[in-house]
Amino acid sequence: MLISVDPVETSKKFADKLGLEFLVASDPELRVIDQWGVRNPATPELALHSVFIVDGTGVIIYRKVARRRVKSQEILWALQRSPYACCPGSCGETICEPITRAD
Repeated sequence: MLISVDPVETSKKFADKLGLEFLVASDPELRVIDQWGVRNPATPELALHSVFIVDGTGVIIYRKVARRRVKSQEILWALQRSPYACCPGSCGETICEPITRAD
């Protein structure tokens, strides 16, 4: 799922243009953005670029919050080697650390 601060119409055009095959939601009031703590402090009307991977039990197994978009290779790395807070050696903005799982 992708959540955008853009209005529904803009998010739909974006999803259609890219041919996305997953849910794209709009959060123009930034309610979900604030709940996840990813509002951009430098530009409060926007969210920081963020990726959260949640496993089948609802546990966050990967998260990255940064001022730049996450690269595809980072997401693939995360899916293969989770649980980590970012990709070691590639993010430059977040300390790479394991996420403690409550198993």
